Amino acid sequence: MRVAPKRLRAPVGALVALACVAAACHRPARPVVSPAAPALAVGEEAYCWSAAFRTALPPDSVAVRSARAYAALGFTGARWDRLADTAWAESTPTVLTRNEGPRAYRARVVAFRRGDTTVFRPFVAAGVLPPRASNADSGAHTRARFDLCGAIGRTAGNGGTAPRAPSDDERDDGLPAWRRRP
Repeated sequence: MRVAPKRLRAPVGALVALACVAAACHRPARPVVSPAAPALAVGEEAYCWSAAFRTALPPDSVAVRSARAYAALGFTGARWDRLADTAWAESTPTVLTRNEGPRAYRARVVAFRRGDTTVFRPFVAAGVLPPRASNADSGAHTRARFDLCGAIGRTAGNGGTAPRAPSDDERDDGLPAWRRRP
């Protein structure tokens, strides 16, 4: 093996040292961050029907079908998840133009097993976009919300029936299961 002459070793060593220092001082360029979109104001979330629905489908099927329905209707961020016998699906707040004009909507469903039946309840929140009327326009919000509830139900195809005389826990919005999210 042949060794380089002494007079070449010093300049090569200096270049290697200079390259190491330059590499150590190099910082990656900062990514350009665009300003975030302002959060969409949606009204208070409410259930679509006064009682929970019952179906023979398993909870995760209800959640998957609902998430697909959200995406098909134009919602963004539709996703679902499950834990044990409970499954959830939800969307992120999304501006949809429907019969009532453009509004910010958010939707979710919670489904869990009760015996041999799955109990599920869909929820929708509807808001308005500035500079339109304030969120105090409850009649229009209710109509918009129920219209969207029907569209989600038809698109999801979860079926299900709601009893005429629901039990207390089906009417109770305070049940911890109804507050679960993915």
